[in-house]
Amino acid sequence: MSFSPSNTLGPFLATNQTFSEDWKQFLLQITKFYSDAGMTVNAREIALFDLIELSTGQQWFSTNATDVQIKRLGFRQVYSFGAIPSNTPFTIEHGIIGETIFTHIYGAAITATPVYLPLPLVDTVNVTNQISLTVDATNINITTGATSVALVSGVIVLEYLKN
Repeated sequence: MSFSPSNTLGPFLATNQTFSEDWKQFLLQITKFYSDAGMTVNAREIALFDLIELSTGQQWFSTNATDVQIKRLGFRQVYSFGAIPSNTPFTIEHGIIGETIFTHIYGAAITATPVYLPLPLVDTVNVTNQISLTVDATNINITTGATSVALVSGVIVLEYLKN
């Protein structure tokens, strides 16, 4: 079986469009095309990563029992940090207020060598090399293990829903 955007359920637009020369048919076609383009573009995830809160374009399932068509919107914010020594807890105030559900918490850091590390970092050889990444009501918490490497800098990305 072959794959093409036309036989999937994802938000794809046709790559070409033929319009009628009849004015009434053209108006119907262009209106439908514009509507399809808007719905398709709006269904895509917005790939902007900034230091301010931005909508991701994600639409999450409804928790509204009376209207399941009401979707919850996703948001994203990026946080940059500087040096963190090993065996040191570090916090960044995230500033997100209100009832929030975090859907994706991730990041990356660099060491002086340089080595690029995913956050959180799991070390399968030595548990004290690990670096944890958690979020609470007010802070992003980064904890470097007792024998982990020092971090020079990094970024944390929080994606979340506001209820």
